[in-house]
Amino acid sequence: MATPDSLDQIPTPDDSIGLLEGIATTRSIRRYADEPVPESVLRDICFAASRAPTGSNRQQFRMIVLTDGDIAQQAKHLIAEGAQRLWSAKRRNDGYDEGSGITDDSPKARMARSMETYVDSLGDVPALILPTLIRHREPTSTEGASVYPAMQNLLLAARGLGYGGVVTMWHAAVEPQLRALLQIPDDVFLAATVTLGKPAEAATYGWDNEYGRKTVTVAPFECARYLVSNQEYLAFIDAGGYQQPDYWTEEGRHWLEYTRASLP
Repeated sequence: MATPDSLDQIPTPDDSIGLLEGIATTRSIRRYADEPVPESVLRDICFAASRAPTGSNRQQFRMIVLTDGDIAQQAKHLIAEGAQRLWSAKRRNDGYDEGSGITDDSPKARMARSMETYVDSLGDVPALILPTLIRHREPTSTEGASVYPAMQNLLLAARGLGYGGVVTMWHAAVEPQLRALLQIPDDVFLAATVTLGKPAEAATYGWDNEYGRKTVTVAPFECARYLVSNQEYLAFIDAGGYQQPDYWTEEGRHWLEYTRASLP
């Protein structure tokens, strides 16, 4: 196993994508391949996180990295238990099994399946990182500004090295037990739970703005028998078209029910 000193000697690798492409294509990854994240990769990801700005440049954030040790496994499974309780309550309170949630291919149903799989496997994620902030004063509503930028750097670095992750707050359900297990001092702010790993080959569900962009040239084609201009569609909106279910297909009605949209 590499020691901290030997990790310091490993040069930071070139990433596989450019900065702007990484920003545009980094999305939440909740399903991971069954393989560990190498220590050198975790070092590079955490180093990138450490380059983030903080208030007064104090650099007072720290990353607790949990992989495969006994304490790490206990902590991951403890967080997983809390996550399952929180998700179960959210699923019930937000009606994920009602309305469009019972339609197998609806966004609501796909999101529910994604989250169910995620929390069920949370205890076995390749790596789990707890970003923390060492407080130098009483808690304030703005202190997260000194740790959350580091978490975005962390996700961008993971993307550049072929890995992915997601920021959550699952630790909140078990924070007292987690603090006791990991011996986290009371004056340390536990900011989030970040899971990391190599993205699984199977397609995963994500929101539209979590995916990247690709520009292609498309040959001319007809998308409809009757073309509709923006001005004509505005007349449809003004006439209450979004409130008339008879104008929509079954899939469209499910989408309207889920989003409660009144505009495109």
